[in-house]
Amino acid sequence: MKAAVTLDMFGCPNRCRHCWLGHAKNAHMPLADFVWVAEQFKKYGRNNNHFFDELTFFSWYREPDFSDDYKELWDTGQNLSTVELHRGEFELASVWRLARDKDYAPWLETQGVSCVQISLFGTERNTDYFTGRKGAFKA
Repeated sequence: MKAAVTLDMFGCPNRCRHCWLGHAKNAHMPLADFVWVAEQFKKYGRNNNHFFDELTFFSWYREPDFSDDYKELWDTGQNLSTVELHRGEFELASVWRLARDKDYAPWLETQGVSCVQISLFGTERNTDYFTGRKGAFKA
């Protein structure tokens, strides 16, 4: 049996109307808590005669890589997982980070990402409306 544990450690800057994940509060979860949760799940791994053959750990499930330490969080998830994570399997990238971090797209490429899915809404009015955040267009 496989299990994927995803923690929304930092949330999402937007409240997009099309988002099926909902609009929970943003929070900040310390890295130590992420590691603690992973260790709790690992207690039930197959090597302990329990449930899971494979465990994977991710630090986000809404906006990927929203935290400034996204590279460290990815590496930590990779190290905690019982199988190698392949970032290239995800087509979702942080549009928020793509617009603000010149190192983000090159880093994604080093992780095997060759294409990404982004949402563009056009005008300022439409962008602010569909992202659910006034000023999103200008940010």
